[in-house]
Amino acid sequence: MTNEVKVLITQYRNENGVLKDDSKKEVVIKAMRPYQFFAITKVLKTLINELNADENINGALVGLFDTVEEGMDTKDLLSALSAQFVKDSAGSIGFLLEVAPESALELISILSEVHPEQLKLQEMDTFFDVVDAIAEVNDLAKVVERVKKSTKSFQKSLKWGEKVTQATLSPVN
Repeated sequence: MTNEVKVLITQYRNENGVLKDDSKKEVVIKAMRPYQFFAITKVLKTLINELNADENINGALVGLFDTVEEGMDTKDLLSALSAQFVKDSAGSIGFLLEVAPESALELISILSEVHPEQLKLQEMDTFFDVVDAIAEVNDLAKVVERVKKSTKSFQKSLKWGEKVTQATLSPVN
């Protein structure tokens, strides 16, 4: 993992309703900060709730996560996707096209700190340079594991599980 990666993007401006290539701007992609993690968590929660509301996608997601094993790399994960996922999601292609692109763009915007409107206007190679830079400076699997570990430690130290159990089993007066 590198600490930061620089990507050159095109800045656009709106001049009387016409987008003009204004200049080039160097964007420095850095490792995720807590405020970014909290922001992407919120976006992901909203996306998951929207996807769960659709029965076809929900079935596909359940099947997808059943195939995920610890230590899988992206190539293994993609090859593990079954024909069942394609079948389950086939009824929801329109929904995926409507919801997922905006959420993906928002996630990339949060992690790159580039406005979504500017990201949308980039050439595809530049857009994916930004995505690659985010992946290069962030070990997202490690972040998720660290969050799980710290949450578990925090809950244990506060004995939240015990308190929740007591609160739910206590008779209400």
